[in-house]
Amino acid sequence: MQSFKARVFESTKYPESILTVRATDLDRNDNKTGYGAVRYFLNGESAALFVIDPVSGMIQVAPGVTLDREKQPVLRFTVVASDTPQGGSEQRKSSAVVSALQPSLNL
Repeated sequence: MQSFKARVFESTKYPESILTVRATDLDRNDNKTGYGAVRYFLNGESAALFVIDPVSGMIQVAPGVTLDREKQPVLRFTVVASDTPQGGSEQRKSSAVVSALQPSLNL
């Protein structure tokens, strides 16, 4: 499984982007069937602290969330990319773990 690391400071607020992920589908993009269109969603232990644009893959701290490094210095969640947005037996998914590290600002 692929993994990504991002640095996110406690002061980071919505709508600032922390990371953008990208997946590709080798099917020809067909707006009628959805083939070739990739959609993203988050899951996992810290997923509720973040939002992802389902089309662009841009990840942001969720609106109204305040991060706290002392409580949780590393935030982990999974990004899932899927094709065929309607689902079905031919839908394919891929996932990657994101570790968002909250560095200390103490000097």
